[in-house]
Order: sequence, then C-alpha cells, then structure tokens
Amino acid sequence: MSNSIKITLFLLFILVAGFLMQHTAVKQFSWNPTFNQYNRQPFGMYIFDDILSTSYPKGYKVLSRGIYEYTLEEDTVLNTSLLLISQSLNNDMS
Repeated sequence: MSNSIKITLFLLFILVAGFLMQHTAVKQFSWNPTFNQYNRQPFGMYIFDDILSTSYPKGYKVLSRGIYEYTLEEDTVLNTSLLLISQSLNNDMS
C-alpha cells in the first residue's frame, strides 16, 4: 500500500470514529427555556442568579406574578427596579 492510501484510510477511520462517538454520546444539555433560577442548563438562570446575588448586597426577589399584582401588593414602588423575563409579552392597551 502506498503512503497516500494509508493516510486516506486513517483520516476516514478518524472521521467515522468521531461521527460514531458524537452520535452515541449522552445528551448533556436540555435546550428548552426554563428560566428557573436553580437550573444549570443553557437557558436556566443559575449564573444570572449568582451574579445578581453578588451585585445586590441587600438581596433581590424573584416573583412569578404580573406587574399589576406587584404594584397592588407593595406599599412603595418608587425606588424599585423591575427586570421582566418572559417568553411572550402582550402589551395591548385596548
């Protein structure tokens, strides 16, 4: 066998082996958006939660209710920052 055929067969073997390893590997991540503060998946909010914990020494609250309900229940809304994370936003004012 010539040297070029050996190299070609070796490269073909490496490509097939790499494809088989990738195809049979266990799926590590779930790419579904959860927006959960304890979820370490790519669309989880674990790192964001960790950064907010260190950025705001007084702490912050994670709420799962609307802005209207929040303003009704809270006494003071003047010095408040809101960060809204949602999959959809309906701002129809009619």
